[in-house]
Amino acid sequence: MNLKKYIIRILNIESSNILKTIYITYSIKKQKEIDCKNVFRISSIFLLTEW
Repeated sequence: MNLKKYIIRILNIESSNILKTIYITYSIKKQKEIDCKNVFRISSIFLLTEW
């Protein structure tokens, strides 16, 4: 999974609705369901480890 480009885009966007849209689009492309709570956790972990 390459979440980096999605999360970097999220850094420039402060709307949680757009956040959900990006990850819903990502999950549809990967044909997986992604829980919104997990999305925030994944992005938080990424930010903590990468920044």
